[in-house]
Amino acid sequence: MKPVTDAPTASGRTRGEPVRLESLENQHIIVTGGSRGIGAAIADLLAKNGARLTLVARDEVGLARVADTIFEATGTRPNCAICDLTDADRVTRVVHGAIEQMGGLQGLVNNAGINMPMRPFVAMSREDFRQIMEVNFFGMTEVTRAALPHMIEESRGAIVNIASMAGKMAVPTWSAYCSSKHAMLGFTKVIAREVALDGVICNAICPGFVDTDMVSREQLEEWAQEIGTTRRELLKEVVLKQTPQARKVEAESIATMTAFLLSNEARDITGQSFNVSCGVGDY
Repeated sequence: MKPVTDAPTASGRTRGEPVRLESLENQHIIVTGGSRGIGAAIADLLAKNGARLTLVARDEVGLARVADTIFEATGTRPNCAICDLTDADRVTRVVHGAIEQMGGLQGLVNNAGINMPMRPFVAMSREDFRQIMEVNFFGMTEVTRAALPHMIEESRGAIVNIASMAGKMAVPTWSAYCSSKHAMLGFTKVIAREVALDGVICNAICPGFVDTDMVSREQLEEWAQEIGTTRRELLKEVVLKQTPQARKVEAESIATMTAFLLSNEARDITGQSFNVSCGVGDY
């Protein structure tokens, strides 16, 4: 039996209708990796909830495209900043500049990340391994380092780290990616404890396999070759067959959880990691 996707939920809201959280109104939120995929979906939902956004990414064209889409939908254009998260000095300038320009900071979404190349650890160069760690983990820590003191000073704020189910599981040929996401979850727990009495919360989201342009056809082909199968069989046997709901995660689902964790409704939740994975994982 196919699921009914347009039936009203228990709250009376039609499935697929964007969540509305009034507590996000006029809140300044920084979103890294906001030029595509999950980051773009998060930015879109936050903007529709009235948040004032700073989008950070390396892709100037992608940022402009997302900003145009948000402006068309809301009449408000987000602040955009071009930044490579491996440049710590640039990260600091961008975050401090955004806080000054937008008047404070109430939320941070650490979403930026990379996942290539996918190959066995012994076949991966030091440079490739370190690059993934630099972007996914150390880049995230530098953004947080620049943003967190302002939240502590204001005695309010919410941080959401977009990790991965690879932060809870072992995926062959993903040694660097898994390591970076495991580290992100540990960092989330520590920061949550350190600022628990400062009015700041910090949580993580672990998406399952999300169908975005971060995982392109070519990347899937390379991953399939490394584990000795085809792209079609990879999706069928490795991804979908091991997913209880037998489908890929929608980026909008990640956005909905992110919006909730940034809102006042989540003020009693900190140091947690939430699976949005179509049933993959049990902790």
